[in-house]
Amino acid sequence: MIRDSLLISGSEDGTIKIWDLNTGQTVRTLTHRNPITCMQIWNGKLISGSDEDSVIRIWDLNSREKPQKIKMHEVWVNCLAIWDDKLISGSDEDTIKIWDLNTGKELHTLDHHGSITCLTIWDGKLISGSEDCTIKIWDLNTGKELHTLDHYGSITCLTIWDGKLISGSEDCTIKIWDLNTGEELQILKGHLHRIKCLAIWNDKLISGSYDRTIKIWDLISYQKLRTLKHLSQIECIVIVDDGKFISGSADQMIKIWNFNKI
Repeated sequence: MIRDSLLISGSEDGTIKIWDLNTGQTVRTLTHRNPITCMQIWNGKLISGSDEDSVIRIWDLNSREKPQKIKMHEVWVNCLAIWDDKLISGSDEDTIKIWDLNTGKELHTLDHHGSITCLTIWDGKLISGSEDCTIKIWDLNTGKELHTLDHYGSITCLTIWDGKLISGSEDCTIKIWDLNTGEELQILKGHLHRIKCLAIWNDKLISGSYDRTIKIWDLISYQKLRTLKHLSQIECIVIVDDGKFISGSADQMIKIWNFNKI
């Protein structure tokens, strides 16, 4: 994730590193005991979750104090989202929990029938993906389930574009949905392994996969434009405002790409 001119990266080695994008140098290293699965920024603080760990950590990015620790689930936390001053967490215990960050009070618990893998928010609604091969759309104010959408494989990533939901799955496909009706509008095929991450730049979709490739798609024509490669599976993609995007891979490399030069 990006904060000002800093890149924040989480790794399977149990560390979070903060990098200066101008120099490429490490500014700070934060240490978990387990692989990092998810991060969010809230009020100058970094919130992180990790594999095999039911505790989230809240780090003050402006100080060197030890992180605040909050036990949110009984098993490890896979994904996090922020809505107003609420923290939303998804875990391997098949539940989503919504918390008030100011009071620490749990507000709602929502249930899937499989581990929660990804979360995103749109127009007062929470959208969650699960290993049960479904996407659920929830009203954040009431906790009511509004729609259930289906893939043939576990849901791995979600993003929003132009009022539409874009989802990636272990079934190697990317689906585009109408968020108001739940109608499936388009399927993008071309990856050979699970889709791990999605990002949007202008009218382009960038998808990263365990097939070691990043693909760039035109969201107007739904055509594939380019294929880029790492040496191992792609784990994450982040957009930078100046026409660049950053990819992280299991090859232990972070690459910075310029849209104008690829």
